[in-house]
Amino acid sequence: MVLHVLHRVIARVVARCYTTPALALAHDRPLPLTLPVTLPDLPAVIAACSVVLKAVRQAIQARKTLMVRYYTPSAHRITTRTIRPLELTSTGVRGWCELRQQERVFRFDRVLAVTTHHESG
Repeated sequence: MVLHVLHRVIARVVARCYTTPALALAHDRPLPLTLPVTLPDLPAVIAACSVVLKAVRQAIQARKTLMVRYYTPSAHRITTRTIRPLELTSTGVRGWCELRQQERVFRFDRVLAVTTHHESG
């Protein structure tokens, strides 16, 4: 399953020939969307997506919420979202978004950071 998800994410990134927000983590802002993905970038994409996938799986199993820094390309904006992950999809996770108060799909290659959110009570 992990390899299948990563393969689909990488295929999408390469097909669009754009850099991914996961690579912008060090800059804390999205990189310009005109730079082509180069082969040295792919290990960084794989590593970033693997970390997100692992965190999502653990949160689904433990029924925990996640704090996610997420890049929205249409708005060129990074937001922090609290999500309740429901299930894995072929390229991300479907979950309840507390910010938008509705179900959303979050793509792994747009997640900049993820942590388990510990709720009180």
